[in-house]
Amino acid sequence: MSDGGKDEENITSSKWAVSISSGPHIILLSLCCFPAVFIGASMYNLYLGVLTWYNIFLYFYDEKTFLHRVMICPLLIFTFPPSIFLVTVAISLYASFRQICWEFWMWYHYVRDLEGGLYARFCSQIHLQECSPYETVVIQTDDLDSIETAKENTSLQPSPQHTATRPI
Repeated sequence: MSDGGKDEENITSSKWAVSISSGPHIILLSLCCFPAVFIGASMYNLYLGVLTWYNIFLYFYDEKTFLHRVMICPLLIFTFPPSIFLVTVAISLYASFRQICWEFWMWYHYVRDLEGGLYARFCSQIHLQECSPYETVVIQTDDLDSIETAKENTSLQPSPQHTATRPI
């Protein structure tokens, strides 16, 4: 029983160990980076928020009935500025506070992931996965064959009409 308590003590003490990659200096670094992370997260989240809103708007405008176009699209247009502003500020504050950590690699991970896939989860919750702002590119084998054929047909030699001749 005393061994189990010792293991727990070793785990918790190693969690708060001070080294080059963990310690209060990493917390100080993350606090110093707080404004920059907030500004960067705000710009990134504004971009993804606008893309998500635009995809949702296009879904209701193009793929739904006339009634959806008349009822929901104006509502989306009127709620665009406040909803994008509130969501951007909320997610940016979350990202800024989340990046405050003890370990460097955790901090680095949180700084690189400024929104944590929240827009994809939102689109999944409203059952509109195609409105997610992330792009997925699917290349089919037919596309690859046509690309390879195009590469084989083009040469790197200049055409005769573009070659310049110099007098000797």
